[in-house]
Amino acid sequence: MSVLWLPAGVALEKKASPQEIVLTDGRKIQVLEAVADDSNLKVKLEYGTMVIPKERLSPEARRKYFGEAVPVAPSGQQDDPRKPNRVKPAPPTASPPVSVPTKRPASAIKDNVLTMDDFLVGSRKDQNGNVLLYRLFVPDDYTEARKYPLVLYLHAAGESAGTDNLAHVQSSKGRMRSAPDLFCRPESQARYPCFFLAPQQPEGELWACGRYDMASRWMRLTVGLIESLQQTYTGIDPHRIYATGVSSGGKGALDALAKFPGRFAAAVPIAAGDDPKAFKKECVVPVWFFYGENDSFTHEDVSGLVTHFKGFGVDPRVTVYKDASHGAGSRGYSDPGLLPWLFAQRLADKPSWSPK
Repeated sequence: MSVLWLPAGVALEKKASPQEIVLTDGRKIQVLEAVADDSNLKVKLEYGTMVIPKERLSPEARRKYFGEAVPVAPSGQQDDPRKPNRVKPAPPTASPPVSVPTKRPASAIKDNVLTMDDFLVGSRKDQNGNVLLYRLFVPDDYTEARKYPLVLYLHAAGESAGTDNLAHVQSSKGRMRSAPDLFCRPESQARYPCFFLAPQQPEGELWACGRYDMASRWMRLTVGLIESLQQTYTGIDPHRIYATGVSSGGKGALDALAKFPGRFAAAVPIAAGDDPKAFKKECVVPVWFFYGENDSFTHEDVSGLVTHFKGFGVDPRVTVYKDASHGAGSRGYSDPGLLPWLFAQRLADKPSWSPK
């Protein structure tokens, strides 16, 4: 079982001594405040808030907070630890207003089909009040006893941006977008179990700010989020954290390599390139580019990057779709060789992550 923590980016003031709450799997959580409603326990943590369904609490916690006389289960009986607890956090209280979907989409009517219910909902806020919304997929077999890769997916601009914490993962037609479908569908998770993190930035913003000396506010929030998740989910493998994205999100994935060296083991930019001048030797890792032949701007940028990377001893993979334009790059998420190639990449040196 896993529990979603919602790091807020700014530590909350402790108004009382922490209380210890025990979950059904034996995990203990230190909380500052706890308020029970009909079916959930709303708790305040040092770094955010969380909503815990009543059935995920230990018998002792249910007696304390709900006044229930719940019998203790016989020794050896507990919840299946292979299935993470899909906790539905309370919507973040931030400006602009946030709409958090909580219902299963009408199109998901078959068993064993990936739906929005399989993604945890979260937000992170910086000291200036900027709020980064995100969806997180946790492997069903998650356990702290093993290591799992994490895939960071950065959406494109346009209809994927916003404040609904939905459009970047699911299209307006109710279909799962290509990247979350590839990495999180049951067949993929059976062979390559991984975390999948999909942050959403507001309309009119960009993952890459176009400066050599600093990352955008949204990229800084995203990297801080990954560091917080590593503390919560200690099974995340810091040697196998990857970045991918489409169009401006693909440029963001490359920008993540350039601005945060020693953190990402590989990248998969879709229909995107970047300025080779942004990449020093320590930023160069395996990359697989996908784009359409008629996407002239991407072709020019990728060509320059390939030459630049080769100068540092790294030969990027490049897949070009003939007679195709900018939008064709997303076909890359259908390439049968992508998953085995990506998950075989790992940082050889000690990662630069600083979980917090």
